[in-house]
Amino acid sequence: MCASSALAGGDDLYGDTEGHLPQFVGIARDIKTFKPIAGMRVIATLKTTRAGMITYSDDEGRFRIEGFIDGFDADAVEISCAKPGYKPVNVIRRKISGDPAAPVEVECLNERG
Repeated sequence: MCASSALAGGDDLYGDTEGHLPQFVGIARDIKTFKPIAGMRVIATLKTTRAGMITYSDDEGRFRIEGFIDGFDADAVEISCAKPGYKPVNVIRRKISGDPAAPVEVECLNERG
């Protein structure tokens, strides 16, 4: 199951973990070269409580976030990405399908600087 070209080849991101699908899947990229960025810190913060989760992008720039309670509102989660030597430019979010349980795809665009 591959969601879009942004995660082409990233089928393993959707792997089942303890019976739950990831709630956010994504990739960190350099905005000028479009190459993936490994080791990007990705923070997902629930806006209402400021509780959050942190993960890091892998060698191919991919990441996954899971662990929010079932039935959470994905729009209530703020995603930010950071890595020394890079400046955040934009975080793009896409609904993968109309299924409310489907993960949200995230693309973190950064530039060296």
